[in-house]
Amino acid sequence: MHFVEKQNITIPDFPATGPILDIGGGGEGIIGILKGTQVITIDPHWGELTESAPGPHKVQMNGQRLGFPRETFGTGTSFCTFGYIGDAFHRAVFREIKRVMQSGGTLHFWDISAPAKFKPDKRYFVLPLRVHVRDQTIDTGYGIRWCDHAIDLAYYRDIAEHVGFETIEQASTGHTLFLKLHKR
Repeated sequence: MHFVEKQNITIPDFPATGPILDIGGGGEGIIGILKGTQVITIDPHWGELTESAPGPHKVQMNGQRLGFPRETFGTGTSFCTFGYIGDAFHRAVFREIKRVMQSGGTLHFWDISAPAKFKPDKRYFVLPLRVHVRDQTIDTGYGIRWCDHAIDLAYYRDIAEHVGFETIEQASTGHTLFLKLHKR
């Protein structure tokens, strides 16, 4: 494993009416902490959902096959989830999120940014992270299978735009990234 220096990230509140779809919200449950019962969080692993904070509605579900009708959600989120989804499936998950998002809806997307693999003996790229959300500070870490290509802001933005999202805000600091996407 290749570890990088711990980073801090603050998750600001954002406006949202109606239910919020949170992709991969098990584990620390960052978006559930922020938005509580307004969140419907999905994760393919029930154990991850049971570990997360109380509040959101928790549904065991795979992001490649979301069991919701078209245009159900006005707001979607994903916090450090795509690193756990093989990069071969990233496009399919973005396509599914777009399908269940309402026209004009907004997707808030945070994740790890990793350069192309430069240490052949290391299989994983690991980012220790201190997350500030509401009045809580959570020390955690996220790791991804390290690829021969960069998994960064441009990578995710290109996939999202290819499936039909428009980038309305973007930021990258160290090994974290944020995209605010709009469904056209």
